[in-house]
Amino acid sequence: MSESLQIAALLEMHRDRPILVTGHRDPDGDCIGSVMAMTRSLRNMGYPAIPVNRDPIPYRYRFLDPDDMMRSPEDVILERFHLAIVLDSSNLDRLGFDLHRTFPHLKSVINVDHHVSNSRFGDVNVVEHKRSAVCEVLCSLLHKLDAPIDPMTANALYTGISTDTGSFQYEATTADTLRTGADLISLGADINLVRENVWENEPFNRIRVLSRVLDNLKVTENGRMAWIKISHAELEHFELDNGDLETFVDYPRTIQGVQVALFFKEIQNGFVKVSIRSKSEVDSNKLAQLFGGGGHKRAAGCKMTGSLDEVEQNVTERFIRELESNGS
Repeated sequence: MSESLQIAALLEMHRDRPILVTGHRDPDGDCIGSVMAMTRSLRNMGYPAIPVNRDPIPYRYRFLDPDDMMRSPEDVILERFHLAIVLDSSNLDRLGFDLHRTFPHLKSVINVDHHVSNSRFGDVNVVEHKRSAVCEVLCSLLHKLDAPIDPMTANALYTGISTDTGSFQYEATTADTLRTGADLISLGADINLVRENVWENEPFNRIRVLSRVLDNLKVTENGRMAWIKISHAELEHFELDNGDLETFVDYPRTIQGVQVALFFKEIQNGFVKVSIRSKSEVDSNKLAQLFGGGGHKRAAGCKMTGSLDEVEQNVTERFIRELESNGS
């Protein structure tokens, strides 16, 4: 039986029970887009879906949830979910909460993803790592499920695809990706609404801290790697959330000659998130795996313990050695 038929059967079994729809912590556009699109499509089909995420929706994606549907795990801890749909998460640890301990009545998990590092943790797995975004995977899946895609759902799907492809610029963008984007516009996706919220909606504090961060930009002697960092104290001082900094790592990547860009973000004292971006010569996912992380060929990351300076030194020194040994 195909994955779509298995999913259809599971959905029908749970028509009268709430269905959990969730994605990874520190959600990005593809995560929020896929969770909101899945939720809206299920509700339009008559299924009682509830979107859940450990962290708040970043400001740039709040327009995708005008009805304030998103809930935290604590908000719905008493719900007796039997079915969960997990989106854009390579493993269950990425959720930031213990799925089965928080919701002990779960019987089935549907895993929809596009990360090459996905552990296939679901009872049904729809993992297509050649797709540019989970929202692109979801467009195909919703079509197979005969699920309706109204304009608000189209906005969510278009947002996920456009953000994960850098506005259809990254190499994961295929002819099918572009056709899918065009189809979503035909279905009512408002590209002006998406552009204004996602790309032209910067809080003044974010620009101020970006200026400070770029002022401390570092580049290796050979110009092949560049990185920036921000401390937890700075995040608190400027009253920024993790989602406010999502695109910071793209700035060092734009430097001529740079093949690897890093962003060290101290999310709390003793814990640092490392975002990794690369161009054509380096696999970001392989670099992230050196420190227990993962992701995509051009975008990956890991989380590490230690002070900001310690993690910066350990990671940059290891990556420099790795790049030298591979001739990059």
